[in-house]
Amino acid sequence: MRQLRLRQADMEVRLDRVENSLLFRALRWTAAKLNLRAAVESGHDYSDWLEQCGWMEPSPQEQARHMASWGTRPRFTHLPELQTAESWRNTLRQAGDEFSVVIGGSVVLSPLADYRWGEYLQENPGCDAVYSDWDHIAGDGQRHAPRFTPELSPELLSTTRYWGDCFLIRTRLLRELACDLDPADSSWMHTLSRRIADSTRIARIPHILWHSTLEPIPVEQPASAATSDAAQASIVICTRTPKLLDRCLRALRRTDAAQAEIVVVAHDHGAAARLDRIATAHGARAVRYSGQFHFGVMNALGARHSSRPVLVFLNDDVEPISSAWLSRLLRPLNRPEIGIAGGLLLYPDNTIQHAGISVGGGPYPSHLGRRQTSSPWWPWLRVTREVAAVTGACLAIRRAVWDELGGFDPRFQINYNDVDLCLRARRAGYSVILECGAVLHHREAQTRSTIVTPDEKALFTSVWASELAKPDPFFNPNLTLPDERITLAHPCFAR
Repeated sequence: MRQLRLRQADMEVRLDRVENSLLFRALRWTAAKLNLRAAVESGHDYSDWLEQCGWMEPSPQEQARHMASWGTRPRFTHLPELQTAESWRNTLRQAGDEFSVVIGGSVVLSPLADYRWGEYLQENPGCDAVYSDWDHIAGDGQRHAPRFTPELSPELLSTTRYWGDCFLIRTRLLRELACDLDPADSSWMHTLSRRIADSTRIARIPHILWHSTLEPIPVEQPASAATSDAAQASIVICTRTPKLLDRCLRALRRTDAAQAEIVVVAHDHGAAARLDRIATAHGARAVRYSGQFHFGVMNALGARHSSRPVLVFLNDDVEPISSAWLSRLLRPLNRPEIGIAGGLLLYPDNTIQHAGISVGGGPYPSHLGRRQTSSPWWPWLRVTREVAAVTGACLAIRRAVWDELGGFDPRFQINYNDVDLCLRARRAGYSVILECGAVLHHREAQTRSTIVTPDEKALFTSVWASELAKPDPFFNPNLTLPDERITLAHPCFAR
């Protein structure tokens, strides 16, 4: 009998592995959804995407088997939002489990929520707090307006409630951080989430674990006063085209960049004398460069001929829209933990050219939301936040960090030099920020080809293979970037 039970247990383990393998889930989904409409195939229909997700989720029987195998099953105290500060403090004192789930008054929990939280804590016992993706639910039960989230983004959390109104935290930490809060204050949940982010080990579960019954609030870049001195910057512009340089410098003079030092690296390509005259006429310093175009070498030359504590690398086909763009761009660099900041770049038709670069989950870096004005799946597109990388078309870096990193890697002559610099900055412990208060137009590739050669791709993938193999922490695995447009990923690949 004992041998029979052992065989039965072994068969259940084998069955569990099969049922939860990526291949089995993909086959199960394919068999159930062979008649998917073209709209679903392209990832534009959220209700059908949710139906696909349902086929990929473990059944109640599968959940029960998994939970039975956990050595110590985590227990959660559900703490619903209360109306008075006194009742909230009483509830905190009475919470007896190791973890608590803080639940806003408009929250409807998914049946999978406790299972997903427990599953994560089994694999990550040192975690202190967990938030997740979420969406909205109408009175008729229709789900809409998903909020797919990045991993911890302190910059994004400082201005938006991207965690929403439901998250899990160790009870002892909750008592320390929330005992003085009043649930009657409409901002109390955001205050709590920011305190948690400042003091604990935090994780994100990229599954929708709860739904909000409230109407979606549009996510917008908050207005903020410029808080940095534009005179601290040296702007380096590499150019070989007089018309573009003249237009760029004229646009800069109409903004706070007039306070900055400007160094023009004039590519000696038949028009160097004209470039010198244009630079001088606009109060810029001209430095000549001879030889084949090399983005990193040319910008390094400009940096050596500059003197101020912050370097700003700017393409000659970029023109600022906002008058205080430079002060806004420099703002994040006031904090020592931030090493690089990039601007929000728009095409002349005001669609996005650059709103951060995604690295990971694909073979090559991708611009987020290129040619889109916004995204229903990624509402943070035009909001200041941490990103994997920013474009060298408008990139600010403290000179001390530039020197520490050794500047652009000369192996990358035309492409990927900016992404490589950002990844090295992050590896050194610095954050990279997309500063959406600095908005510029970018007439991309006016004088140079945008083609990336096979040699450049091979070099980048060999240097950064480990980063490319992992999901981008500042994006979401439920989303994908075909042609750099943000859309829903198929659940069999996202989960």
